[in-house]
Amino acid sequence: MAINDNDNSKFLSTVTKNILDSHKSIKSVGIIDKNGIIINEQDREGLKSLLTKEEN
Repeated sequence: MAINDNDNSKFLSTVTKNILDSHKSIKSVGIIDKNGIIINEQDREGLKSLLTKEEN
């Protein structure tokens, strides 16, 4: 059974949320593929980033 992109996206979002929820000191989570490209990322709600997207 093949997993489509939508199912994969939902799965990755669930994983990142579960990691964020696992401890309050985790500010953000990113998942990268084997080429180093970010395929999913999530920041804790309510926190203001010190850097802009361009500075990251």
